[in-house]
Amino acid sequence: MNWSISNSDECIRLFSSLKAKSVYSYDFSTLYTNLPLDNVYENLEKLIVKFFKKSNCNYIAANMYKGSSFFTSKSYQSCKMYTLPKLLDSIKFILFNTYITFGSQNFLQTKGIPMGGNSSPILADLYLSWLEFQYMNKLIKSDYHRAKLLSSNCRYLDDIVTPNFNNFLLDSKLIYPNDLVLEANKTDDSNDNIRDHFLDLDISINKDAFCFNVYNKVDSFNFKVISFPFAKSCIPTNIGYNTFYSQLVRYLNICSTVKYFQIKTKVLLDLFINHGYRKFLLNKYFLKFCLNNRGKLLKYNINNFTNFQKDLGQIY
Repeated sequence: MNWSISNSDECIRLFSSLKAKSVYSYDFSTLYTNLPLDNVYENLEKLIVKFFKKSNCNYIAANMYKGSSFFTSKSYQSCKMYTLPKLLDSIKFILFNTYITFGSQNFLQTKGIPMGGNSSPILADLYLSWLEFQYMNKLIKSDYHRAKLLSSNCRYLDDIVTPNFNNFLLDSKLIYPNDLVLEANKTDDSNDNIRDHFLDLDISINKDAFCFNVYNKVDSFNFKVISFPFAKSCIPTNIGYNTFYSQLVRYLNICSTVKYFQIKTKVLLDLFINHGYRKFLLNKYFLKFCLNNRGKLLKYNINNFTNFQKDLGQIY
């Protein structure tokens, strides 16, 4: 009923269960600074009232030390307790009391919320989620098939990807306010409807299935971009090796085929060697990665990790 996700892994899990036909991605040209404050508060108020009513509790308890919160009807001294009116007042204060200092003058921001504010991402995400929920709630009663297709959409803040659904821009005008302009990363009438990118995913279609590879927009730049730490920098060397290991885990989670994984890993290995890291230690971290992720590597039908390394041009 809404399309908010926390990371690209959720998108992979959802898409992997679908029969692939097309894929398109979109993003809001400007989100935070274009949010209409009155409309944001009005919709967040409806959402929060619905939450409290459904919980049948008097408070939301927020434990700042544990980073957790929960609905309750009891009061806890270790938590910050929010009643419905107090929570709404807090949100109203945040939305309508943003000031900017320029020189000796102070200005009240009357449209949009500040980028980089602690609460800005969650306020924007909840607002968009509620708008999507309201649209889907109406659509499911009038056109169940269309609602079913839209239910596979994924949105991470201001980025949206729609599988097997063309011309989403038409629906978006019925969902989001005119202040928020949604733009396609490619034209909806493009013949290339079998490949697009979303977050760090390069999504393509092969034999009615969605395939995933690692996407990095700097790969298409016509100049060199410095990435990852150098071995002789002020950063401890073990951080570099651990970064290499973490990237392997990310590639494994994303890449649908062993070929995709091998190509990305070979590029990564060469990059770290050129940054001054020792090849035998990189190979040691690679073997550690293989041993710690034996279960996940089964999707590539890998039985011999030593041969797997040699296929990447490594000698362990």
